Amino acid sequence: MQGRKMIVREFQIDQFGGWTDVHIPGFPNGLCAIYTPHAEDATALRAFLPSILFGNSFLMELPEQFTHDGEVILELEDRHVRIRRDFTDESAGHHRLGKLCIEAVDQRGSLSSQLEHSLRAVSQGPFESIYSDALAPLDRIESWRQQGLLDRFRPTTTQTKVANTPDPARRPDTETLATDLRRLTQQRDALRTQTQRHGNALQLLSGLYKRRSEAELQTKQLQSKLEEIPARLAPIEQAIELFELWAERKRLANEDDRPTHHLDLKKTLRQVQKLDEQIESLRHQIQTEKTSAKQTSPDDAQRLQELKRIRHRQAEAVAAEISINTSMPAAPVRAVTSNSRSAKLTLAPLRPMAQRLRTLRDQLRNVPKTFTSTRRFDTSHLTPQQREEYQAIVAEIARLKRISNKLLERRLLPVTSIIGLGLLFSGSLSMVATACLLDLGQYKLFTLALGIVGLFAALMLRKMGERPPVSAFTKCRQQIQELVKRATALLAINRPYATSDVNLSHDRQALLRAYRLARQDWHDALRQHQLPPDLSPRELVHWIKRQSRPITTTVSSAQPFVNPLKTNLATSADRNILNEWLRDARRALNLTGQDSFELDVTAIGDQLDSLILSLSEKQSLDHKSIKQQLKTWQDELKQLKKKRQAILEKAGVASIAQLKTKMSQTSQTSVRQKKLNAKNAEIEAILAKSANPAECERLLETHSAEELFAKKRAVTDEQTSLQDELKAQQRRFVQIEHQITEITRDSNHDNARLRLAELEAQTEATAARLLAATMAATNAKPATEIRTQQISSPERDMAVQFISSTTGWSDVDIVVTKDHQIQLRQANKKARDLLDFPAALQSHIINCLQLVLAITTAPAHESMPLILGDPWWGKNSRSRTEFIRLLNSLGQSGRQVLFITSSVSNRDAFQQNQVPVLSLYQEERIEEHVHVVQDTTDQSLLTEDMDERYSDESRVSSRYQEDLPPWMPAA
Repeated sequence: MQGRKMIVREFQIDQFGGWTDVHIPGFPNGLCAIYTPHAEDATALRAFLPSILFGNSFLMELPEQFTHDGEVILELEDRHVRIRRDFTDESAGHHRLGKLCIEAVDQRGSLSSQLEHSLRAVSQGPFESIYSDALAPLDRIESWRQQGLLDRFRPTTTQTKVANTPDPARRPDTETLATDLRRLTQQRDALRTQTQRHGNALQLLSGLYKRRSEAELQTKQLQSKLEEIPARLAPIEQAIELFELWAERKRLANEDDRPTHHLDLKKTLRQVQKLDEQIESLRHQIQTEKTSAKQTSPDDAQRLQELKRIRHRQAEAVAAEISINTSMPAAPVRAVTSNSRSAKLTLAPLRPMAQRLRTLRDQLRNVPKTFTSTRRFDTSHLTPQQREEYQAIVAEIARLKRISNKLLERRLLPVTSIIGLGLLFSGSLSMVATACLLDLGQYKLFTLALGIVGLFAALMLRKMGERPPVSAFTKCRQQIQELVKRATALLAINRPYATSDVNLSHDRQALLRAYRLARQDWHDALRQHQLPPDLSPRELVHWIKRQSRPITTTVSSAQPFVNPLKTNLATSADRNILNEWLRDARRALNLTGQDSFELDVTAIGDQLDSLILSLSEKQSLDHKSIKQQLKTWQDELKQLKKKRQAILEKAGVASIAQLKTKMSQTSQTSVRQKKLNAKNAEIEAILAKSANPAECERLLETHSAEELFAKKRAVTDEQTSLQDELKAQQRRFVQIEHQITEITRDSNHDNARLRLAELEAQTEATAARLLAATMAATNAKPATEIRTQQISSPERDMAVQFISSTTGWSDVDIVVTKDHQIQLRQANKKARDLLDFPAALQSHIINCLQLVLAITTAPAHESMPLILGDPWWGKNSRSRTEFIRLLNSLGQSGRQVLFITSSVSNRDAFQQNQVPVLSLYQEERIEEHVHVVQDTTDQSLLTEDMDERYSDESRVSSRYQEDLPPWMPAA
């Protein structure tokens, strides 16, 4: 059957519930970018075109029965490829179309699995029986190819294919088509404007609902505030009503300051009687305390005096015994006895002198005689400049010390060198002797040993020649001494003398002088107290201990202890103290098994001292506490008397008798009191009707008449403003409800959208037919020459570089698997499939992989057009330049590239770089042979029945926004 070469004229895309006809004119050779202002159309084209666009320049060789009106029409519905049912041989057409699609799959090479998946999706639709052969595996395709069934459908690349011109008799009238297109365009634009207004109305409706809810909330808030106003206004109005009565009652109450009422006088009498009871109670307490103090104090005083006499006699006896034992006069010995209180008072002046002498001696021991650089001295008395100079001197001294130490080491080096040389020589001789004894080549070893000794001797002599002179070491030490003098002099500047902080040697003489004076004062004080003058403070303490030996007496277990002091103990308590000591002594005898032991009689004096001290303190404390308590009670008694007198004076009387007399005279209610009671009753009656009487009384007490009227005026003004605002809010709410009702009344926007979709489909179909008729009338022939030229490796490197520069991945490698799948692999990482990449980069990666596929596939597949989507340039213009250079290189090689974009900026970039751009809509003239129908829409045909309220919200973004990448949804 004679085949025909036809152009795929049109196909359809599912969009907004209707059909949109997209017309593709003749596809030129090399590069071509298809521009559509709808991002949805561009996305659909990228998804559907790989399944149906094949052959050379959209030319394919088909039997006669597959044509209809001089063209082949393919439709896309829900991503299913189907053929119209008005073909002549329907059954044959189904099978042939299935083979044709499989042939396209085979020619796409590495994208075969993707298209096979698309065909499998087709089989799951309503046309499963039609496309049964389309799901054959690739081995069946190979068998068909071997049988020659697919040869007739493979396009040839050696000759130019020209589309046959349709029969002029069957050619449609261009004028009629232009008229129809103009009419459909006008209707489409009118409906488009109407649907756009409907969309704006829906958006306005959502805003109105939100405003209505806000208005309801504000209305409720205003109503709650208005409900609170009466509760705030009522106490103010009642206070204004009671103001005159309140003022009259106040005047009557303050007419006479003296309490003339019988009840007031009775209350005063009760207060005075209560105060009299308190005064009488205080007087009784004071008298009782004074009596008890007089009864107890003489006994305690007498006992204290008796104890003091006993203690004095005991001390005299002890002192006399000590004087006999030590052969010293009694008076000096009494002065230093540790058991005597007078001795402690006598030694008190010696303590600060001993402390000063000890402090000076310790400081004198701690003061260094010479300056040392390692010692940290106090520099707080120096100025900042002097302190810096001192620190510099200390650092220089340390540096010179290090130098002197090194010089000293170098001076001692020859001595150590000679010692080492001797040891080496003796070792060499011993080694030679050992070799001679063992007959091991003694001459060679002897020669080697002498050579080693000579070498070391030469080195030692050289070191000795480098020995520094003595003058360098001496000069260094002299510099150190001079710096030490400078540092000492610097620290002595403005140095205050203080015995507690002496750190320099030049203060040592002053410290010695102070120590000698303190020691001389100490010796003079010892002579003054008749003590040995050559004793130090510590020796004086030991001397006192030696002189304070206890007086002992013999205690026997057979005979009772008789003490001459026992008869002098007057009270039983004192005798009990001594008896306790004696019982302890006898108990100790029984425990030790001895017949007698010595008892420390001087300890009795200590017990007496403690008893006297405690009794004295108790007597003093008791006397003070009693005196303080009596004074407190007397002050309180005076205050009560003053308070009683003030109450009587306020009542206008001088005594209780006069108060009782006045009470009898005022037993009847006066005329003024009657008026006051009447006012009180009237006020109470009015307050009983009030909901908040406490607030009303507070206002009357704290506000004047002017303030009350001003407060009432402010509350009423607030009430008026709230009422006005509530009315305005209610009117606004009614307006919003009216607008919502008007907008919701028009519910025909869904039908308008469906009608618009149908009109757009008819308009595009008519435009496509008009363009086809125009091209047929002008005998336009698309260029179809294909050059099969192998792409060089620099273009492949350019594609890899483009992927790396825009994605930021380093060391990207392209891997082609056995089943013709392309993967990207980074250095030291696993290869990743296309679906593993982020969604925002998929369009860019698809473009790059398609380019790499076009470069790396065999020449047999180069007849297929390369379909690309919107590019993803990244953030630099260099990526766009490299991508366009890659496209130009690919186009110059003869490979066809179909670039589909919905961005105006991308379209302009292609035009500036001499990339032909083919528009899917009749919006601008791109090719010379394309006939552009001018827009002659009659604006009078547009529907203008919408209200002007849509004008403010009509600036809503439509789906025709430009300069957006395909993965970003239109607003």
